[in-house]
Formats: sequence, structure tokens, C-alpha cells
Amino acid sequence: MTVLVIGGQGQTGRAISDGLQRKGVAVRRTSTRGGPGVTQFMWGDFASHDAALKGVRATYLLAPPLDTAPERAMCPFLDRALAAGVKRFVLLGASPFASSPMRASQPQLDPHRPRAPLLR
Repeated sequence: MTVLVIGGQGQTGRAISDGLQRKGVAVRRTSTRGGPGVTQFMWGDFASHDAALKGVRATYLLAPPLDTAPERAMCPFLDRALAAGVKRFVLLGASPFASSPMRASQPQLDPHRPRAPLLR
């Protein structure tokens, strides 16, 4: 099984990727720039979604940074991921603030929940 790690070059993404690899799990790291061993991924570029999702069965998600309505980018990706056969999603979306963008987006992400649970 391959795990897609959105933001795999960032602080939490790198820690997740490294931990999975130490356990022998195949990881596909992404970043907006791509590079050696890193797949380019951009929320608004569906072609980058398809390349990143090839052969993936689980994904670790980071919401688009500084986006006040991240569901606009995330829901199309989730639809594509489900169509590609992704079975497990983990979303980093913790925030102590009730007005955070991720809390405000939860109603838009909830329709995906019965088929693909999002863990907070």
C-alpha cells in the first residue's frame, strides 16, 4: 500500500512520511514544487492530483494554507481520490478556534464522511 502525504516536505508531513517509511510503508511525498523523490501537487491542478493518486490507498491531508474556504479545493480532490480507490483519509485540521477555516468547512466536507472518514 502506498500512502500519499500532501505537504510531505513540510514539518508535519515530513514527520508522518519518515515514520511511515521506518515502518516499511511506501510513501509518496508531495509539495507544490516537486523535485527528486517528491511528486508535485497543487490543489487547483487536477492533473497533479491524478499523478499523485496513482496506486495510492491512503492519504494524509493538509488543508490549503491561508484559504478561508478550503473545501472548494479539497472536495474535488476527495472525489478524485475516492474514484481512484483511496480508502483512508487522515486530515490535519486541529484548531482551538471555533472560527477556524477548517471548522467552517466541516459541513462541506461531511458529505464525504460516510464513504471516506476524515479524522481530526
